Formats: sequence, C-alpha cells, structure tokens
Amino acid sequence: MKYTLVKPTQKPLLHSKCNVVIEVNDEFTRLTGYAKNELIGKSLMEISDILRIGYKFKLEDSREEYSCYLFTKEYEPREVTVFCKSLKCEDENVYIIKEKQNFRIENKLPRECNSKRKFTY
Repeated sequence: MKYTLVKPTQKPLLHSKCNVVIEVNDEFTRLTGYAKNELIGKSLMEISDILRIGYKFKLEDSREEYSCYLFTKEYEPREVTVFCKSLKCEDENVYIIKEKQNFRIENKLPRECNSKRKFTY
C-alpha cells in the first residue's frame, strides 16, 4: 500500500512589528508576485499602496477581518479576506490573507485573458 505525504497548506501571511513588515511567507509572495526583499522593511501603509488595496482600507488600521481586492505585481486583481491577529508582543500583528475561490478574472474569462488580440477604437 502506498502512502503519500501531504504538506498542510499554509495561508499567505505578513508579519509586522511597529507597523513595519518584518516577514512574509512564500505563499504571500506567490499570491502577490512580489519578492520578499521588495516587501520586508516597508511600512504597512507602503504595502497597502504597493498592493493597491484601496483607499477605504489600510493594513495598519485593520484589527479584525476585512474583505477587499489586492493587485499582484502584474496588476491582476485578487479578491481576498484579510484577518489580523495581534501577537502577545506589543505592536506585533500577523495578517493572514485568504483568497476567495473562483473569483479570479482569468478563471471566469479565460479566452479573453489569454487572447493576444489588440483592439482598435
């Protein structure tokens, strides 16, 4: 009988201390397309701007759960839910990002996203 080892799936996360990003995991970099060195050391306000999260929501203001869109490095929209967990240490938070399933535009409109057609007006 064959056994397969299944790695538990991790959610993308971002760890901040005093509103500065100190760590992101590999799943976060895969979701956003940004490298760790492009994110670590940035303020939460800068990260909100980089991911173009929107004017109504900023990571540094989040203390609970919030649904929003973020944009990848390639400007692809992702509908996500952001969960903020405060750690025992003062001013440390972990932001867990959960992408909503089947909301990617390339899944809904595969022909349109993959076509190389140019439109003229």
